[in-house]
Amino acid sequence: MPRGRGVVGRAIRIGRYGEDAMPRIEGDGTQKDVVLFRNMDELEVSDLEVTNRGDDGTRGLEGGEEQP
Repeated sequence: MPRGRGVVGRAIRIGRYGEDAMPRIEGDGTQKDVVLFRNMDELEVSDLEVTNRGDDGTRGLEGGEEQP
C-alpha cells in the first residue's frame, strides 16, 4: 500500500509514464482490494488498467463479496 501525502499543488501521482501502454494491475479474481489507498492527501491516479477477473473470465471479489 502506498504511503505518504502530497501537498496542494504538488500531488503524488500514480499512473502511466510516457506514451507506452497503460500499466495493468491484475487481482486474478482472488483479491478483495486490487488497488487500495487510505488516508492519503493530494493523490492523483490516472491511466491505469485495473482488473479482478479470474482465469475463467468471471468477476472476482467485489466489495468483499463474491460476484457471479
